[in-house]
Amino acid sequence: MRRLKIWLGPLALALLVLLFSTSVSSQGTGQAITYEELKKTNVSLELVGFEFASGMRPDANGKPNGNGLEMVEAQWSGSGFLVQGDGTIITNYHVARRTLGGRAVFEDGSYFDIGQIKVYDPVHDIAVMKIKAQKQFPVCKLGNSDGVNVMDRVLAVGNALGQHMAVTEGMINQVFVDDNNVRYQIRHSATIAPGNSGGALYRGDEVVGINVSGYLGYSIYYSIPINIAKPLLDPAKPWVALPQAFPANPDAIFKRAQQVFVQNGQVPAATKQAIGTVGWTLNVRHLQDLLLEVKCPGRDLALLIVDPQQNKPLGLGDLHQLDTDYLFFSPQQDGQVAIYVANYDNKPANFALAAYQIIW
Repeated sequence: MRRLKIWLGPLALALLVLLFSTSVSSQGTGQAITYEELKKTNVSLELVGFEFASGMRPDANGKPNGNGLEMVEAQWSGSGFLVQGDGTIITNYHVARRTLGGRAVFEDGSYFDIGQIKVYDPVHDIAVMKIKAQKQFPVCKLGNSDGVNVMDRVLAVGNALGQHMAVTEGMINQVFVDDNNVRYQIRHSATIAPGNSGGALYRGDEVVGINVSGYLGYSIYYSIPINIAKPLLDPAKPWVALPQAFPANPDAIFKRAQQVFVQNGQVPAATKQAIGTVGWTLNVRHLQDLLLEVKCPGRDLALLIVDPQQNKPLGLGDLHQLDTDYLFFSPQQDGQVAIYVANYDNKPANFALAAYQIIW
């Protein structure tokens, strides 16, 4: 994303300092919160972890290397807010997943390592993590998201573009409910950007939502109602230490996997004109991490994932080994992908194919 350079004259800069040095109120609540209070309870997250290369990294010849098990180091930014004095913070699942460590940075420059996870909730895109510190932290006041209304004034707080805490103002535009009349999403106009994910949405001095996504250029932004997150703070749920390194092998990841697809069949023999393939479509979500496995004793098969709309390869598992091949894959959007089993031999092959969703 190209960053915009904005010049502020001395008078405009002074006005901005004044605005954010005094209290900011939200229409309809009668409450107010100061910038100083926001700085004490909201954090910028700087995380390190890994991503799946999905076998698409180029080899020496510029072609996908086919190593479907390959993981690569990654760094990213996000946002969070303190909800318990022991350092418990709420953020998004898509911010926290595949995390090996990182730190929570306060606006005064202090920071603390993040060492534990309590909840990964990929369905609602929420995670609960914990700061390592021997101190008590001030916490956000959690409101009742069932009580917010369209046209309520709100503030979005978060680590926009990885540049640390920014505050924007808007209003609630729409509240979405499911078939059971349960609120599952809040649409608002308080500008957020990449890095804001996991940050707080305030109405007055209360957090009513967790910012999650938006459509840049359309002033449409979304938050998860805070009432969905409250049950995840159950003190009976155990804390788990974050891993310190990549999972050692597929078996380690299998322990975190739930089967979502299985298929047995036969893949045709290769011909002089083309390899033998057989395929299916699979519905995927952008927050899923998938592990695909194909078994064929004594034979060397391969796995291929393709975007069926653009006929574009998205993943390749081809380690040129007998019996079993694997492919780790993370969809970039909701939709369908095509999964193919490929056979390079001139004899047909019986196989068993399974897909697993990894739950971190």
